Order: sequence, then C-alpha cells, then structure tokens
Amino acid sequence: MADGRFEQARSAYAALLKSNRSDAVAMYESGLLEQRVGNPDAAIRWFEKAVAERPADPLFGITLVSARAAAGDRAGALEAAKALASRRSSISRCWRRSPKPRSASGTKSAAQQTLREMTKLAEYDAAKLVRVGYLQLAASNPSGAAYAAQKALQGKPKDEAAMVLEIGAALLDAEVGPATIDGLVASLRSAHPRSASGLRLVGDLAVTRKRYGDAERHYEEAFRLQPTLELLKRRASVAVLKGEPKSAVPLLTTWLTDRGEDAGVREMLAELWMRDRNWKAARAEYERLLADNRAGPNVYNNLANVLLMLGEGDPVPLAEKALSLSPGNVGVIDTLGWSLARAGRLDEAMRHLRDARLRAPHDPEIRWHLGYALARQGRIDEARAELRLALQGAPGGAWIDEASALLRELQ
Repeated sequence: MADGRFEQARSAYAALLKSNRSDAVAMYESGLLEQRVGNPDAAIRWFEKAVAERPADPLFGITLVSARAAAGDRAGALEAAKALASRRSSISRCWRRSPKPRSASGTKSAAQQTLREMTKLAEYDAAKLVRVGYLQLAASNPSGAAYAAQKALQGKPKDEAAMVLEIGAALLDAEVGPATIDGLVASLRSAHPRSASGLRLVGDLAVTRKRYGDAERHYEEAFRLQPTLELLKRRASVAVLKGEPKSAVPLLTTWLTDRGEDAGVREMLAELWMRDRNWKAARAEYERLLADNRAGPNVYNNLANVLLMLGEGDPVPLAEKALSLSPGNVGVIDTLGWSLARAGRLDEAMRHLRDARLRAPHDPEIRWHLGYALARQGRIDEARAELRLALQGAPGGAWIDEASALLRELQ
C-alpha cells in the first residue's frame, strides 16, 4: 500500500481472507486500502464486516463511524456510534451523559462531548487519539482535534500522523495564525523530511495563499512519494486554479491506463474537459460513464449542461434523472429548469427556476436563467429586473454576453 501497488495489496488481503474468512484485521485493512484508492462505499462495507466479526473492538467501530460521516451519511454514522456505545460500557456512560440530540446543533454538541470523553479514555495511545481527533474535525471541533493530537504527541513524540492531525486542526481553526501554522509545518518537515503528508500540507498552504505554482510543485513531489487518489485530485484542482485545466488531462489518463478504470477519475477527467470548454471531449467521457452504469447525479447533471452548450440532443431526461437521484440539489433543479426553458417548455421551466432562485437567491446564473424564461413568456418588466440583478457586480461566466445582449434588447 505504501508503495502505491494497490492491486497487489488487494490480492494479498484477499488471500488472507480466503484462508480465514473471519479475519477481522484483514477486513479492516481492506477497508483502509479502499479508502486510499478512493472507494468509500467499498471501504464502508469492509469496516461493517470487521465490526460484525469483532463488535466490541473500538478501533473498528470508530473507523466505521468516521467513514460513514465522511461519506455524508450522518444517520448511519450516528447509528454506528450508538451501537458502539452500547457495546462499550465506558463509552456508553459517556453517551448517556451527553445531551439528547434534538437538532443538528444538538447532535454536534453531543458528539463533541462524547469525543472529549473518548479522548480521556484513549489515554496516551497515539493511534486511537488520532482517530478520535479526526472525528472531532468531522464534528466541527478543531480545538478538540488539536488537543487529541497534542496528547498523542506526548505519548509518542514526533508521531507523523499526530503531527499531520495537529496541522489539519490548525488550518480549520480561525484563531490559529499563519505563523503558528508555518511553525507546525516546519516541525513536521524537519521530523519527517520524506513525508508525503508534509508536502501535501505545504501545498495546501500555498493554495490558501494563491501561490499555485508552489502548490503544484509540492503536490507533484508528494505524489512521487505516495501516488494517492487524494493527491491526484489536488494536482488536478491546482491546474484548474492556474487556469490550465487541460494540463492535468495527461495525469488522469496515465492514472487510468496504469491502474485500471476508476469512475471517480473518469468523472474528474470529464470535468477538466468542461473547464477547458471542450464540450465534445467532456460528452464522450460522461457518456462512457453512463454506458458502464457508473453514473451518479453529477454525471447526469453535467452531461445535461454539456448538451446545452453543444446545442445537441435532449438534456431534459438527463436533468430529470439527476434530480431523481439528488432531490433538493439547487444546481440540479436549475439545470432542469434551464433545459426546459431552452426546449420552450416555459411553464414547466418556471416552476423549477423559481424554486432554484428561492433556494439560492444570490446565484447570478440562476437569475439569468429565470430572466431568460420570463422574457420568453413576454413578462418584460420581471425579466429586466432578474437580468439586472444577475449582471450586478460584474459576475464571471460564459453566459454573461448572452444575458447582457438580452437585457439591452429588453431596455
């Protein structure tokens, strides 16, 4: 795994499980492998199997909670946490002392209190403290995460994972100044000069300071040490920030050639082509994902937008499918409304576009779409009002010229 030879690692774990189908450690490690390569659903399934084999092991239980939370499954994470609490009497006492959650803020408060107690229970076990620290970050408590990291470093000075956690917490804490963060990063680089995580963090800092060339260099060096999907995404994102999305295309195509098909990487490649305004190339990538039955709501939504830009095909069914997979997503609601408006189905379009504007009243592109539909309906005064608000403040976007021309026509 450390060498980036993930298929060989997967085969080795499969062999272990073939010889012992109840090997919970091999299940857990298989989950960590899938996390590394960017397969969160597969990782969660392995963690669930490990927990089923060893229900009282707090490491497996906490990792399952963290994985579900990272995947956006708040209800599943809470369920796993309660199940773990009921199995571990000491943690169960922590849970019972926590306030009963009645809202999102209540749930967060209860989680933070529970995690504070778990930090105490972990004593000076660095590995456990680091895991609890990341759960603190998921619970929006960077100071709690920093405390867990510092306690881990007392038990195991210069532990790389704890140092990385401490920096991650500092980056999310508004009260921690740049000089402190620079000092923490320098300490990590000094203690672990060949640390891919250290280089990644230096790259992250460069991005926050808009030094994209420096970020690109650090990410590239980190990637040579540890070619992970996380670093691949960062290298692609910094190419976009530099205004050179096409420059990252060979990086992604090489990854796919060397490591086999990956839906997430294929989707990133399609998005790069969209950023480069190469709509035909983007369409080809998205249609490949559809043909392989590996499309989520973003693929359907983005392909609908690509067809709108090309002026080809019918984007409406794609946008409807995206909305069925992601109901309430304002971007998808807007795409469906815009697709209907362009198709001349104005009454249907208005319902979705007004919904989108209510959900995101400050989004200028949504107002442009609504203004266009109102103008097509002959509601000139309303259309002018929406278009003026859309163009207020000189927003950016490929739609600006068309919106400005329509406003001039309506004056």
